[in-house]
Amino acid sequence: MPFSRTPQPSSTLLPATIGPSWRRTSLTMPYTKRRGGPPFGGRYVGRAVILAQFKQVLDAFDRRFTSRQLEVLADPGEREGGAWVQWRMSLALSGAPDLTIDGEELALFRGDQIYRPEDRVSASESERTLAYLAVHGARLASQ
Repeated sequence: MPFSRTPQPSSTLLPATIGPSWRRTSLTMPYTKRRGGPPFGGRYVGRAVILAQFKQVLDAFDRRFTSRQLEVLADPGEREGGAWVQWRMSLALSGAPDLTIDGEELALFRGDQIYRPEDRVSASESERTLAYLAVHGARLASQ
């Protein structure tokens, strides 16, 4: 899918072949590292662990919001030997203010396979997200 600066539902940016079962994905990653403080920190090793973490984050966080829009903030490019994009996720929750999270994605490749995806969320974005969850987390958990 080509990148667009027009906000898109986040589900449209995932390859259609992944689907809810994650069985048909061709990702062959030894590990990923998410930088930033909680709730975004973590290092996950192995394809099965990484795919389980993707599913857990989507089920426990992303999919609980009423809507999710992902916007590309800067033209994608090459950085640090990989494909890089700066993004903004806007999340709406009924009865609560919207939450926006800005971050970056860096994907390092071996051949045509991603071997190391990194989600990068700054400490200040992490702190803002934790503050939002402190106030609205119960509403989100009930969705």
